[in-house]
Formats: sequence, C-alpha cells, structure tokens
Amino acid sequence: MRRIPVMICASLLLLCSAHADDPKPAPDPALLKAEKALRAVLADVEPAPSFEFPDYSQTLVVKYRTRKFMVHTTSMIGKHSQKAREVEGPSYLGFQLEMHLQKAGTVNQAVVPQTLRRPYWETALDVTVIPGTDKQFYWSLSYGSRVQRDLLKLVKDAIKNLAKKG
Repeated sequence: MRRIPVMICASLLLLCSAHADDPKPAPDPALLKAEKALRAVLADVEPAPSFEFPDYSQTLVVKYRTRKFMVHTTSMIGKHSQKAREVEGPSYLGFQLEMHLQKAGTVNQAVVPQTLRRPYWETALDVTVIPGTDKQFYWSLSYGSRVQRDLLKLVKDAIKNLAKKG
C-alpha cells in the first residue's frame, strides 16, 4: 500500500523536472520590433529603463523609475477594496509601459483611447494595429505627475510608428 504514494510522488517529481528544463518561448517578432524601437528612442535616458518579457506571456514591460506602492484597488463599478495591496508603479518622475500582443480586432474591457487617473499616477490606454499582420498591441502607459512630457511623447511616438508600414 505504501508503494503507490511513493510511485505517484516520484512520477510527479519526474514530470516537474522535465518541465523545468523547457526553454522559455521566444518573444513574438512584433514584440522584439517594439523593444528595438523603444530602446532606440530611450537610449540616452538615465537611469536606463528596464525591458522585460514576463514568463510565458506575449507582453513587453518597460520600467523607468518605478517603485512599490500600497494601493486600494478599484472595481469596475467604482468600489474600493478595503485592504491595500502592494503594486509596482511609476514614481512621480517615472513611467511604466506594458504592451500586450493580441489578435487584431480584439475588443478589450476599457474604451480606448482614454486616460485613467489614479491617486499616484495616470495611465494612458490605447491600441496600435501592426500592419501586415493579424495582431495589435493593447498598451498602457502609466506615468508620474512630474515625468518629463518630452519623454512620454518619445514613447508614444515610437508606439505610433509601429503602426506604419515598413
């Protein structure tokens, strides 16, 4: 009787170790093109922004001068949570860009373009269709109250330029 649980545990360990060696899938070429364009326009920014592709997602995250905040989240009907949770967001001088790759024409819950105002930052939401593909970027650009507006314009222009052919 004790052999069955031991065999199950051994099987699970083998299964888990086999998946641990699975390579992380490469980011989609559209995300790599977006990263390249953003790195080019942000090359002279100090401190240098970070560029991340979260595991197993079709997302590019660019962070510049971000920090942790304790935030009471808001539901879609406007109700605030009673318990605050830790969230990373832009400092008053920073920004955080998230670009999610999705099928072109996907309708998201938020109407775009729009800007959401939060206690610590604002977030611009929009969609950029990628020409010659069946894909689009659904992106959010969160920024602090004193971030350089020229810097935000560079980022937004780089994203808009992704919609141009060539």
